[in-house]
Amino acid sequence: MGQWLSGLFRTADEMRLAALGDAEFLDTAYRLLGGAVANIAALVFMTAISYFKPLGKIRKTARKS
Repeated sequence: MGQWLSGLFRTADEMRLAALGDAEFLDTAYRLLGGAVANIAALVFMTAISYFKPLGKIRKTARKS
């Protein structure tokens, strides 16, 4: 993802507003945006699961010695 972002910055710096008409530039930008949205959705999901505990709390059992 870092290489994609570097490529976007380089293309935007070279082409300025014309980069918005470049299909490869837009495709990469949408892929990065999709990845960011997926990461945020996963974080929200994991936080909700951790907070609400739909399967109940885990009980600790006594160890047998």
